[in-house]
Amino acid sequence: MDHVIGRGFVDTTRMYVSGCSGGGVLSSWVIGHTTRFAAAAVPLPVIDWIAMAGQTDIPLFTYSFFHQPFWEKPDEWLAHSSLMYVGHVTTPTLLMTGELDRRRRSRKPRSTRGAQDAARPDRDAALQ
Repeated sequence: MDHVIGRGFVDTTRMYVSGCSGGGVLSSWVIGHTTRFAAAAVPLPVIDWIAMAGQTDIPLFTYSFFHQPFWEKPDEWLAHSSLMYVGHVTTPTLLMTGELDRRRRSRKPRSTRGAQDAARPDRDAALQ
């Protein structure tokens, strides 16, 4: 991305990030670690790997990302969960989930919004 920006092909004030499912994992992660995007759309993200392990129809796939199960090493699972970085998010973000999502039957995007509200109580006032 930096190479393309450096060549002058990108208006850096209008960049956005989006991704669904695995891309939602990455999109929700990146907005907690950079302020370079003007907006984000995050459909069907995994924002909490511990919750994903207990709610998904593919738990062994989820466990394969980690060296130990979450009950033995929860800090590793939490460190890779974007929910833990929600206090750093300043990017306006549209979070989307649906009842027909077979990978994760959860309301975790609501958890993210609730955490954002708690972490940045001045955010809504700034948007008015």
